[in-house]
Amino acid sequence: MFKRPLIPITLSYICGIVTAYSLKPGIFLGISLVFIIICLSLVLFRFQLKAVSVLLFYCLGYLFFILANNSVSLPDLLGERQKVVVEGVVLDVPRIEGDYESFTMMVEAIEIGTRYLPFREKAKVSVFKNPICLRVGTRFRSLSDIRRFRTFKNPGSYDYEIVRKSYGMGFRVNISDGRYIIPIGKADWGFIRGSIEGVRDHIRTFLKRNLPQEDAELLSAFAVGDKYAIKRDVREKFNRVGLAHLLAVSGLHIGLIGFIGFKLSIWLMLRSKRLPLVIHIKKIATIPTAILILCYCAISGFQISAIRATIMAIVYLFSILIERDNDLLSSLCLSALIILFINPLSLFSVSFQLSFVAVLGIILFFPSIYRLLNFRRSKSRTLKKMSEYTWATASITISAHLALLPLLLRYFHEMPLLSIPLNILSMPLLGIFLIPSLFLSSLFSFFYPKLATLFLMISQGSLKILCHIMELSLSIPHCSLNLFIPNGFEIALYYGILITLLYLRRPYFRFIFPSLMLITCLYIAGGLYRTYKSPKLRLTFLDVGHGSSVFIRFPDAKNMLIDGGGMYQNIFDMGKNVIAPFLLYSKVRNIHFMVLTHPQQDHTNGLLYIAKNFSIHTFWKPPTYSKDPIYLDLINTLRSKGVDIIYGNSIGSVHIGGVNIRCLHPLHYKFLKRAGLGINDLSMVFKFTYMDRSILIPGDISKRAELLLCKRYGNALRSDVLLIPHHGSRGSCSMEFLNTVRPKICIISCDGRRFPHIETIRRIRKIGASIYRTDKDGAITITIDGKGID
Repeated sequence: MFKRPLIPITLSYICGIVTAYSLKPGIFLGISLVFIIICLSLVLFRFQLKAVSVLLFYCLGYLFFILANNSVSLPDLLGERQKVVVEGVVLDVPRIEGDYESFTMMVEAIEIGTRYLPFREKAKVSVFKNPICLRVGTRFRSLSDIRRFRTFKNPGSYDYEIVRKSYGMGFRVNISDGRYIIPIGKADWGFIRGSIEGVRDHIRTFLKRNLPQEDAELLSAFAVGDKYAIKRDVREKFNRVGLAHLLAVSGLHIGLIGFIGFKLSIWLMLRSKRLPLVIHIKKIATIPTAILILCYCAISGFQISAIRATIMAIVYLFSILIERDNDLLSSLCLSALIILFINPLSLFSVSFQLSFVAVLGIILFFPSIYRLLNFRRSKSRTLKKMSEYTWATASITISAHLALLPLLLRYFHEMPLLSIPLNILSMPLLGIFLIPSLFLSSLFSFFYPKLATLFLMISQGSLKILCHIMELSLSIPHCSLNLFIPNGFEIALYYGILITLLYLRRPYFRFIFPSLMLITCLYIAGGLYRTYKSPKLRLTFLDVGHGSSVFIRFPDAKNMLIDGGGMYQNIFDMGKNVIAPFLLYSKVRNIHFMVLTHPQQDHTNGLLYIAKNFSIHTFWKPPTYSKDPIYLDLINTLRSKGVDIIYGNSIGSVHIGGVNIRCLHPLHYKFLKRAGLGINDLSMVFKFTYMDRSILIPGDISKRAELLLCKRYGNALRSDVLLIPHHGSRGSCSMEFLNTVRPKICIISCDGRRFPHIETIRRIRKIGASIYRTDKDGAITITIDGKGID
């Protein structure tokens, strides 16, 4: 291992970062722990360089993460939802979808009343109406409110806060109307940054002027790294067929640019008869090639995948210069170490993980897979070359996908089945036509636009062919396979089995493989027992921000999903990004009962994605009618799939797996509606009873509906667990209602901003109930068995 010192050093540095992320200590405690570990290592290992260096890098990773993660952002100083005037610069191309616009800005100053405060930090900007589409480098000021990034703390969830921090963003800037944005000039970036941004802007303008919008957006991703300017549905198509990696500037792009630069440099030097006799042209060619690669990395926006590929390419060129063999694994470790030294939080970004794990998989698995596939030898030289290319491309694709499979399931929830043949077809298309012609087109656009347009036509034609192949693939049924999200143990087990299979010839791995298979069988058996034989009722109150969603698993393995959360204007798909990851992490693909208490966006929106992508058996529909387009789309989707739709308030009392479910409200819907009850007060109210324990889920009812329930049912409302109505608002959860229900545990589904109200909290404390909040505690799981409530 120490023959390649970069490997243990990098691993120990990453372990330090992961430890600090798991423990999340304060700055002073973290520094104290690092100091103690260093002193102990010096004493125990008696200044042995190898052991001390590993521990030192572990401590550095631990310390650097603490320093990076505990930086103070603007909401920490001013408070959440503070109205301020922000002033700053647009950093990337705005993405516009309907009336919604988003982009990244560098905040340079804020104005609160009459105070003008300099402040420098990146922020994500959201414009909710009248998008203005500013150019990159435009300085502007606008009235806005600032918010922290929200992480939904559910099993299988995605840590949005740490990922945004890894991109240098500390908070969100919400602008209600684009007409509040006032451009005030251009950014003063200095000569180097200004020159780079000027080149990028010139290429963007050239592409937009000569191409349709969708083609220009896609080619901008290849040329200058503007992949987030591509519309979301187009990016989803590339994800589904396994070609999303083509949109990020990575090893393929850097390798082609380096190859072109290296060969062109050698060709130019060979034009001289004397020069090859005086110098070593290959060594000299590495210098302009390295400069070209660095320039391309800068123009592409210094993406993580581009930086990784650039460092590895420069290390390879340096090995040519000093006439030494290049070690790919050490080059990869050096790339990771440089990126993580600059920003330790990059370890948690999706692009870092996908880029490095893919290359690591190719390095480790390619030799074994290539030997398995390339078993035929052709006598024809042409056929032999074609065969070698086909098997090499297939081996690289298989190696990368085997390594990436857990991450693809973790972040995208699907595995593309046509990825291998599509990559074999797309690689020559990109390598021979699209990327070289796009590079030449961008180059000639500065001084010979007509020739640049000719090369651009070749790039556009190649792109059209690629998109046509992608559309044909999407038309094939089941082109991608939706699978469950693995947990940490399952990921470790997967990689262990994969490595032992590929290196099974070695004696050591022959003993490990049977043990891993035995552990796998025991793990599957335990999971099946917990699902089908466990006599427990389990309710999980999900963290969906301002909204509500409850997942119930009955003792007979059937399940129920009550509400799906959601955000107004549906700018964030709660079903896709929060509910579905939880269900897939819980190994659920079939929803036996889907319930909507009332048709409001903070309860409805998340259910639409679930209805479209999961198998739904029965839907309990609320009696309230709504003209909300998402609600109507939900009903139409369920009907088109042949789902059994019934009115939930008409079920009376049903038994599922030994659990009694009773709908308490609204029983006389038309009478209550004429009485003037609004949509919240007409929410369906359910009571679950199992083993003499009960749970009340009352939707968004207010005091008026609560009093009706108290008069109608009296002590029959008494429950051990109560989901607080309407997210803990001031107008709900009256004292009479609480005294009637007498809950021991109260759960509040809220975002902590508008709700819960302080008066509601005081009323709950008066009855002595324990309070759990999804904004603070994350997902809350209640388990009922013969022993009580956990």
